[in-house]
Amino acid sequence: QQIGARIAYNEIDMVLFFCDPQTHDLDTDVDYITRLCDQYNIPYATNVGTAEMLIHGLERGDLDWRDIVSPKTAPFTV
Repeated sequence: QQIGARIAYNEIDMVLFFCDPQTHDLDTDVDYITRLCDQYNIPYATNVGTAEMLIHGLERGDLDWRDIVSPKTAPFTV
């Protein structure tokens, strides 16, 4: 639920989720996070190759388009 809330509030740049490909019983929470990533345009990697591409893209600034589509809000200050 905490990861889902951070996705919904645009506090996460990407999700990297690795699991054992031999298991067939993925949790419903993982399915929920996958759907949230699709809904909020959060890049989501499930293997090392994709994760590496996303990390390099984040480092180069290739994911900066996300700030234009849904800008992060500044924290509330008094």
